[in-house]
Amino acid sequence: MEHTPPFHQARKARDLSQVQVAEASGASQRAVSDFDRGYVPRSVILAARVGRVVGLSLEEMFPGAADLPLPRRDEDEALAGTEAA
Repeated sequence: MEHTPPFHQARKARDLSQVQVAEASGASQRAVSDFDRGYVPRSVILAARVGRVVGLSLEEMFPGAADLPLPRRDEDEALAGTEAA
């Protein structure tokens, strides 16, 4: 039996479309589609690994992160030290 990503399961259980999730979260529909398929962004993988070393979950490392304003992509890249080309 094929594994269904938890995000996809939760979205379907709440009877939400990808577009509805995108509009409610500020994400693109493409990003929601990626998460539906189980894609994990590199930054999330790194944060999870760093958190594991010090014994923290992502939620513990970034409390309240879901309530913060979403930075513009160029601001996010500049903060990460990866200036947009």
